[in-house]
Amino acid sequence: MTYTLVIDATAVHEQSGGAGTYLRSLVSALGDGGHAPIVIARRNDTQAWLGAAEVLRIAPAPRPLRMLWEHVGLGRAVTRRVPAGTVVLHSPHYTSPVRLPRRVQRVVTIHDLTFFTRPADHSWQKRLFFQRAIRSSVDRADVIIAVSGATASQYTAVTGRNERVFVAQHGVDHTRFKPYGPADAELRKRDASVLGAAGVTGRFVVFLGTIEPRKQVPELLRAYEIVRGTNVDLALVLAGQQWPGYTLPPIQPGEIRLGYVSDELAAALMRNAAVVVYPSADEGFGLPLVEAMASGAPVVAARSAVSVEVCDEAALLVELDPSEAFPARLADAITRALNPANVHQRSVAGIQRASQYSWPKSAAQHLLAYQAANEPTFSHS
Repeated sequence: MTYTLVIDATAVHEQSGGAGTYLRSLVSALGDGGHAPIVIARRNDTQAWLGAAEVLRIAPAPRPLRMLWEHVGLGRAVTRRVPAGTVVLHSPHYTSPVRLPRRVQRVVTIHDLTFFTRPADHSWQKRLFFQRAIRSSVDRADVIIAVSGATASQYTAVTGRNERVFVAQHGVDHTRFKPYGPADAELRKRDASVLGAAGVTGRFVVFLGTIEPRKQVPELLRAYEIVRGTNVDLALVLAGQQWPGYTLPPIQPGEIRLGYVSDELAAALMRNAAVVVYPSADEGFGLPLVEAMASGAPVVAARSAVSVEVCDEAALLVELDPSEAFPARLADAITRALNPANVHQRSVAGIQRASQYSWPKSAAQHLLAYQAANEPTFSHS
């Protein structure tokens, strides 16, 4: 049975980080594979949405109005703007409309379950809203997409459900995140220019990601103090948006805090980092892990179900417990990763591991979920 694929991109804006990368890359890969979706976006959205069959910029931009519109206006938009016939609506950010036309089948992506597993990391208002919204979306969904096996397991533990859950891991853009080759003199010059403009020179360790409680950036700052005791020329670069209201200690010598970074700067940081450190205690997938490995950078990460699943043996994984010892263990792992004797081995292992991830592969896994929503008797076993 044929269907029209519609993707609700209204939760994504130009600086959405991993969620934005996921959705833009998925739409592009679907289009390249001959399955171009209709994308519904905000009225002020300026993204190209390469791969989309059509972009309907019709949702209000302010967050409260947008979330209300999702429940009231999205179903009307599908009725009026999407061709007759069966529609598979992919809601890629936890929530989905309360009411939709009967011809619409629902697919919902669950990225992580931290609203349930780490409730103290979120404000009580946000926690309460998303706990209710996720449970409501799950009740209405025809198919759930989990971005990793770890997320699928957490989903089952939280909801008690395991039926019609599809794992569709993220990919990586291998044209952007890649190590230098023999003929990459111009790329080296361009990277040096981009890094220099950001004030990043010399050797550095980098964290790339949203700065929020579960990422354990304060613990990384304490680890960096230890490492810098014997590596005074080593800088620490923090790249990523900081949650409103979440504060870090004052900037210390050697630290560089960039905030949100462009795609070009993110790739240059990954390619040139002495070590990429990702101490997150809980993740849905952890895109920076794969982007770092694809770039040939040694990776140090907190050990979790996701980091084991995504990195396998290609990263140095640091035990989280006991938590008070974590910064010292993290510092030790960074020091080991900096050792020239380990760099080449870690780089090769990471590149090989990252080669298993691609956005076309992720798109193919999503298509299985869409097919299952469209055909209730479909099995992916």
